[in-house]
Amino acid sequence: MVLQGANGILFTVLPPARSSLLGEASAETHDISDGLLAEARRVAQREGVTLRSLIEEGLRSVLVRRSEREDYVLPDASVGGQGLQPSARGASWEELRALSYGDRL
Repeated sequence: MVLQGANGILFTVLPPARSSLLGEASAETHDISDGLLAEARRVAQREGVTLRSLIEEGLRSVLVRRSEREDYVLPDASVGGQGLQPSARGASWEELRALSYGDRL
């Protein structure tokens, strides 16, 4: 993986060798803002860890948080009744909209 800022390539992180369909190792390039990358470097240096390990820790944290998040379920807002009135059954969307909004369109 190559991480680069606006001023060009800053460093390269190579993934463990693994074969692709062509039998070659893969690599990816990602743009990261210069400010974020500089801050990450400072934190990594202050904590005595590699930038790679800091990035991996951050990605793991985000993936765990997102996997624990429950999907939003739209509340049921159904109303009683028997559906469309007989005069509206078979009407096109444009006709239903005109019936619903009248002069407000």
